Amino acid sequence: MNGKAKSFTEHAVDVRNDKGFIRQIDVFNSYEEAEFFVENYKEPLDEGEYLNIICITYDCYGNEISVETVW
Repeated sequence: MNGKAKSFTEHAVDVRNDKGFIRQIDVFNSYEEAEFFVENYKEPLDEGEYLNIICITYDCYGNEISVETVW
C-alpha cells in the first residue's frame, strides 16, 4: 500500500423496532445517499418498525472497528 493506510466508512439503512435490529435494506458510501434513500423510501413497514441509518467504520484491512447510529 502506498503511504498511510486509511480507514473507510459506509452507511447502512436497516429496519428496527422496539426490540432492535430486524433486517438491513441497503448500504451506501455516504450519509447523504443513505438519508436520501430513507426520505424517499416507499415500501410499507410493519407496525412499530422504523428505518435507521448506521455509520460503520472499517480499518485499512476491512475489519469493522465501530458502529454508530446516526439517524
